[in-house]
Amino acid sequence: YNDSIWSEWPESLSKREEYALKTIRELERDRIEYYVFVQYIFDQQWKDLRKYANSSKIKIIGDIPMYVDYDSADVWSNSYMFQLDHNDTMKPIFVAGFPSDQGSNKGQNWNMPIYDWNNDNVRKDLFDWWIKRLRRKLSTVDFLRIDHFRGLISHYVIPVDIITQEPNTTEAYWVKTPGHEFLTAITESLGSHIPIIVEDLGDLKPEVFELRDHFHLCGVRILQMGFYSDSTNIYAPHNYIPNSVAYTGRAHDNPTILQWWTEEASDKEKHQFIDYIRRPVEGDKELINGLELEKHLDKHICWYFIQILFQSAANGAIIQMQDLLNSLTRMNIPGTGNLYRHKL
Repeated sequence: YNDSIWSEWPESLSKREEYALKTIRELERDRIEYYVFVQYIFDQQWKDLRKYANSSKIKIIGDIPMYVDYDSADVWSNSYMFQLDHNDTMKPIFVAGFPSDQGSNKGQNWNMPIYDWNNDNVRKDLFDWWIKRLRRKLSTVDFLRIDHFRGLISHYVIPVDIITQEPNTTEAYWVKTPGHEFLTAITESLGSHIPIIVEDLGDLKPEVFELRDHFHLCGVRILQMGFYSDSTNIYAPHNYIPNSVAYTGRAHDNPTILQWWTEEASDKEKHQFIDYIRRPVEGDKELINGLELEKHLDKHICWYFIQILFQSAANGAIIQMQDLLNSLTRMNIPGTGNLYRHKL
């Protein structure tokens, strides 16, 4: 259908009527079987790659988003589990997003449909779908990071105009999510010690940490965010907890460490960092010889961050490649497009 989105297909297909599905499967048998074969080959190659990595004592961390794209097999085949205009267009009536914060002062419109979390008629099916999704993903990686964990406490909904299909960000609001019930279903099916890392960042409420800790889930700490307030800041290294993974920066969403230090860090953040480290990284002869500390850090800031990260109480540490290479190449700016161009 000329790459049109599924809601613009013939109604019998967009609404998955059995006869229409049977007919298209017969008509497109060769094409369907080709893609089944390609996915099978990829699956085998991935298993071989993971086996090789594990044999070299390397574990793979996967990533799974909270939401899925509207024009996806997930939404098409499970449309009743999403908040769509089921009486007419089958287009989203709400889309996901996030209000303005430190990462994006204009807020974010992710333009992805919202799960119908609070509909008693679909909740069990929605939970079962998530269980299958997580089980499949966990079969391909050693650890799995779940994005936007905060969305399991409440999710930010942006109303969509039914006629113009334009999201109305000025009318957006938070809606409670049955996160405790959801994670109970997950742990009952997949076990209580799932190798999951949750991104517990952004506009956090105490309930977010309570939910995380109740299910013994591993959270994240961002060192780059540790120097903008006082010593109670949860991102300051001395406040890290063992059941967490510490990042130099917020991986893809933050500036690289060098970029942050030379272009974005405030004087307050720089002074707090300088007061915090108190001593040079082992082997910094230039500093010992009297080079001005801030200029010294313009060259060596990444290694200070890396050392602090590995000395923290966090059980895991993640350093993005740009920070290892002392690079200014930022991966992503939230709420904008045409990014993810960094290649190694």
